[in-house]
Amino acid sequence: MQEVVSMKKSLPISNRFCPQTLFAYGTYKKDGTPNFRLFCRFSYYFDKEIGVMACIGGEKLTKDCIRETKVFSANLVTEELLPLADYFGNTEGYSENKMKVAVETERSEMCLRTSICSMKL
Repeated sequence: MQEVVSMKKSLPISNRFCPQTLFAYGTYKKDGTPNFRLFCRFSYYFDKEIGVMACIGGEKLTKDCIRETKVFSANLVTEELLPLADYFGNTEGYSENKMKVAVETERSEMCLRTSICSMKL
């Protein structure tokens, strides 16, 4: 895994900066390998039943997997997960070695969702 340097900065309160919640979207590739990508556009809607909206710009492996399976997970990125989320957000999904990182995942019995259980950096 390439070394990722994350910096945490405190900024003065102003209307110039609007932080957003980060999510690691989880999917599975055709071979069963988990895949994660970092996104910040995620919300809920109701149209006869509850659903979620995920905005994914550009063509990415994550988008391809969601199109194929119609299933993904949205894992809220906590402070503990920031280094791993930074790696997922800066490493292309089609990179052969992307998921060769020390991260544990689990497959839910309810649906084919991928979730980050724990990480070791």
